[in-house]
Amino acid sequence: MSSNASWRAALQAQLSSTAVPAFTLSTLANTPAGPAPRARTVVFRGFLADLPANPRNRAPRNPDLWTSDVLTITTDARMAKATELSGPSSSSGGGSDGGGGVFEAVFWAPGWTQQWRVRGTGYVLSRTGPADDQARQVLEGRMRRRTGEGGLEGWDWAREVTAHFGNLSAGMRGSFRNPAPGGAVVDGPGGEGLGLGQEVYDLQDEVARENFRVVGLVPHEVDYVSLEDPKRAQRWMYKLEEGEWKEQEVWP
Repeated sequence: MSSNASWRAALQAQLSSTAVPAFTLSTLANTPAGPAPRARTVVFRGFLADLPANPRNRAPRNPDLWTSDVLTITTDARMAKATELSGPSSSSGGGSDGGGGVFEAVFWAPGWTQQWRVRGTGYVLSRTGPADDQARQVLEGRMRRRTGEGGLEGWDWAREVTAHFGNLSAGMRGSFRNPAPGGAVVDGPGGEGLGLGQEVYDLQDEVARENFRVVGLVPHEVDYVSLEDPKRAQRWMYKLEEGEWKEQEVWP
């Protein structure tokens, strides 16, 4: 279990101040010419085991006993980033569930005087959670109890993934019934029940849940720059070393 991440509260406060906590997520894709960078805008969905409260979410929740420094996003299993974050074997055609793919996440927005760059490895969670024991151990190793001691009694991965699905709007849940991303429109939707503009209210909708994934972004390094004082720009590097977060101020 890793130590408490000193950077987490500041990043969370920064994201809470924005209407849409979007950021740029970069990954590596395997191409015939070799590794190639890929970047896209995604939305921060909270920290693993610390899903934001939503009174409209009807999904059962895990006990509010744990927290973590693992950032989460949601994605479609048919999208390239799911494969890229699933690790080298998946990037070459092994599927979209797994983990170990590297990423860099950049948090900045107009009007901000801070920038965050988070680097680490991603793990893709299917309907039942992590794809294998190794992924499970990595993610659970970054979770810790808010108070007291003990293990993960009462924690259920499938429940956590469903809670993420329930936290989305009906229209966003319906997007997991879209035709496969990148497919030719001339070929049609490509499957029964697929189509644009749908809304999903059933949290166990088979078509949407087949495509829905939660991604845990496990940080190993955080690079934080503050330009709040224009006469004294500041920068801190946070690195995870043997389960402990080490902090050092460096020149910007």
